[in-house]
Amino acid sequence: MDFSDGHVQPDVNLFPASPREGGGSGDDSPPQELLQAILRAVDQVPGCGVGAVRGAVKGDNTKVDYGREWLIAHGHIRAEKEGNKTAHYIGPVPFAPSGDQEITDQGNP
Repeated sequence: MDFSDGHVQPDVNLFPASPREGGGSGDDSPPQELLQAILRAVDQVPGCGVGAVRGAVKGDNTKVDYGREWLIAHGHIRAEKEGNKTAHYIGPVPFAPSGDQEITDQGNP
């Protein structure tokens, strides 16, 4: 397919693959506890980089990165390039696991 004429634009939303544990149930979302920990880290330190998120969340960096990318892909976190780092902010899509309070943007850029 030729994209040079500007009429067709591919639209792709990718995030890193993570091996399924225990045979997998078809649900590719990371554990809720991990997602909530990542969201808390970003909410507490708006503009934090990848290293700060990894440092604030206990667990394997590969799993933390997968959870962070999953949250970005689903709009729960915004990632913005700021100089040499990628800054993270709470995104426009509220994340509310059943029975929990929503974590929403506190007016941060």
